Amino acid sequence: MGWYDPRYLTDRSDEKPSDRERILATIKDSGIDAREVIGGIKTFRAAHEVARMGIPLAEIPKTIDNDISGTDATIGFDTAGFTLTEAIDLLNVTAESHHRIMVVEIMLRTND
Repeated sequence: MGWYDPRYLTDRSDEKPSDRERILATIKDSGIDAREVIGGIKTFRAAHEVARMGIPLAEIPKTIDNDISGTDATIGFDTAGFTLTEAIDLLNVTAESHHRIMVVEIMLRTND
């Protein structure tokens, strides 16, 4: 159905049927035939629920983690890598000019 990784899908059986019906009615009343979804794992989880209600979807992966299965690179991944590299290069210049050692910590997510 899309680029999401099924390991991240959750059972939404606790969601009230009236919530689903309200969402579906709003989409249909608005004259929407299909949805384009741009996002990461959490966005695709929600999109999966909408797709299960019968609304066709086109999913575009966008995440700095590049962790959407079935993709080579996601929107945002290249920019995040470039920005990180540029920031570290600038810190290196500052550290060198002040004769300091700097430790850089970056945020990464694991799929454990």
